[in-house]
Amino acid sequence: MKEVFFKYYFTKAVGENSEKIFTLENIAEEFANFWAIVVTYFKDEPNVIGYEIINEPFGVSPYNHFKDFVWPGVQNDKYIMPFYKIINDKIR
Repeated sequence: MKEVFFKYYFTKAVGENSEKIFTLENIAEEFANFWAIVVTYFKDEPNVIGYEIINEPFGVSPYNHFKDFVWPGVQNDKYIMPFYKIINDKIR
């Protein structure tokens, strides 16, 4: 490994691919379908109290949306919450 993992997290490629997850509706729908399967499998498990849909979501690319990018709490209402709403609607 030439660099520590954390440095790659802020590359343009990672930002743009993360953005696609939150902004392309078909990806959100497919991701929601995945979570629907997970929830169905674990729905009667008494020890499951919740699901972590995405660990530390990056949001959209700061390279493409610099004016919207404020760290932390990045563009939650504009990009991440609509994505989570699609998933929430599917798993409830």
